[in-house]
Amino acid sequence: MNNSHYFFREARGEDIDSIARLESLCHKTPRLKEQLLCDFSSPYSLFTVIGTGERIIAYTCTTLLMDELEIHSLGVSPIFRSRGIGLKLLCKTIDLAVKRGMHKAWLEVRVSNLAARRLYKRCGFREKGRRKRYYRDGEDALVLAKII
Repeated sequence: MNNSHYFFREARGEDIDSIARLESLCHKTPRLKEQLLCDFSSPYSLFTVIGTGERIIAYTCTTLLMDELEIHSLGVSPIFRSRGIGLKLLCKTIDLAVKRGMHKAWLEVRVSNLAARRLYKRCGFREKGRRKRYYRDGEDALVLAKII
């Protein structure tokens, strides 16, 4: 990823429409805009974005609680995938969490989401467990974690 063409920052309220659009493009069971707004308004939330020009092309929705970063959602626009953007976004989000005192990061990921599983593995996440029938459609989730 050529950094001169992209910006990284914490999300702002006006970014929620773009995040909701990406959420619907990137996830089998996306969260609704209202859910994203509710999460965003929490004092424990950390939403981050990567964009180009005025366009947001990737996002994370996370929670900072105690000393843990919980990653709820990460999405990269389909036309910007395979450029290292997801890895860069994940690493920068983790860096922000560390600066805020977080020591562990964790998430759930669909067993079938091989691309996301590869991304998280490249970032150092390791499988810690499985949640049977975790998703609405009955698919299992893998629990991944790493010390940060």
